Amino acid sequence: MVDTKISEFGGDIDERQNPVDFERAFLRTMRASRVERAEYVKEFELYLKHGSPADTWYAEKAPALGEWDTFIAAFRTQFPAPKVQARTPMEYERILVELRLEESKMLDRHPETHDYMWRWYADELLRYAKLAKVDSGCSSIITVRDALPYALKCKVGDEHGNWTSFVEAIKAIQKQEIEEGLERKRFMEKAKERATAEAVVASKNFWEAAPQVPESPSKALGRSFSGMGLEGGYRGGFGGGQRGGFGGRGNHSGGRGPFHQMTLSDDQVATLARNAALLPHHPDTVEGQRAYREQLVSWARQWGKEAAIDFQKPVPLTPGTAPICSGECYNCGMRGHQGRSCTATGAQALGPREREWRVLCGRHLPRSSPSERPRAVNNVMDAEFEAWASADSGNGAGSMA
Repeated sequence: MVDTKISEFGGDIDERQNPVDFERAFLRTMRASRVERAEYVKEFELYLKHGSPADTWYAEKAPALGEWDTFIAAFRTQFPAPKVQARTPMEYERILVELRLEESKMLDRHPETHDYMWRWYADELLRYAKLAKVDSGCSSIITVRDALPYALKCKVGDEHGNWTSFVEAIKAIQKQEIEEGLERKRFMEKAKERATAEAVVASKNFWEAAPQVPESPSKALGRSFSGMGLEGGYRGGFGGGQRGGFGGRGNHSGGRGPFHQMTLSDDQVATLARNAALLPHHPDTVEGQRAYREQLVSWARQWGKEAAIDFQKPVPLTPGTAPICSGECYNCGMRGHQGRSCTATGAQALGPREREWRVLCGRHLPRSSPSERPRAVNNVMDAEFEAWASADSGNGAGSMA
C-alpha cells in the first residue's frame, strides 16, 4: 500500500522538505490514485502551502507552463534541490569502527526485526563494511573485534579474511553461550572487587603500622611556650614550621610533626631518581592488586614495617593512581584537582608511607612536562599543606635520614 500522505511544500528559506523528495512523493501519490498525467499540474496546487513562495509562484507561472513536463522543469529551476554531499568510504569506515553494542542489550529483541540485538548488530557491521567498501577484505576487523562485548569477543576469532566471514561468526553464537559469557564476566568483576578490597585492607594495615615515637625536645619546648602564653608554632596541635622552626602553621592532623625539608646531595638525588623508577606501578586490575600485595610483603621483609622513608627505600604505589612527580594529589594519589581541596578519606586516601614517598620525590625530582599532566593541577606545597601531607611520617624526630 503506497502512503498517499504528503507534507505540503512551501519553498521558503526555512523549508525543511527537499524539493526532490516532495516531487517524488507527489508522483507516487498520483500513480497510486491513478490520476491522469494531464491532471498533474492542477493537482499540484493542492499540495502547496497557502500563501507560501511556492503557492505564489504556482499562481503566476502555472497557467503559462501548460503540460506537466514543462511545468516540473520550471519548478525544479525555481526550487532547486540542495546539493547533498555523500559520505566517503573512509567516513563510513570510521562509523563502522565506532559502532558499539551495549552489553546489557545483547539479549534484547530488535523492535523492527524481532531478532536478538547481537545478530542485528552483526548485520549492521556488514552493511557499513559494504558502504565503506572494505567488506571483501579484513580491514578494521581486529579493531571492531577488540571492541565487542566480552561475551562475543571470547567466541569470535580475529583471523577472518573478510567481513562476511566475521559477521557470520558473530551471528552463529548461541544465546546460551552469551548468557554464560555474561555470567563469567560478572564473576570476574566480583573477583576484582574482592581483590581490590583485600589490597586496600592490606595496604592500610601495613602502612599504618607506624611505631610510637617519643616526643621530640622541640615539641615539648613548643608546648611549654604555648602554656606560658607565648605565640609559637602551636595552633591546635604543634606541628612545626616549614623549616622546623616555631613560626610555621600547625599540621592539619594534630599528630607528629613533619620531617623537615632535608637537603640531598647530587648522588642522593640520583639514587632517589633510580629508586623512583625501580618498582613497577601496577594497574587497578585483579593481577595488579595481587602484584601490589606482593610488593608490600617484599618491602616489609627488606626494610621492616617500622623503617623510616628516605631516598633509599622506594615505596610501592597504589594500583590505578597517578605516577609520582606527575602533579598528583598527595592525599589520594590522583590528578585533576588541587591537593588542598581533596576530600578523600579512609580507604580512598593514600597511606602515610606512600604519601611521604610521593612528597619526597615531588620535592627533589623534576616534574613531568605540562603536556603529561592536567594543567589545572597545582601541587605547590606551602607550609600548611606540607605539614599536613607529611604529618604521619615514620620518623617523629622530623628528619628522614
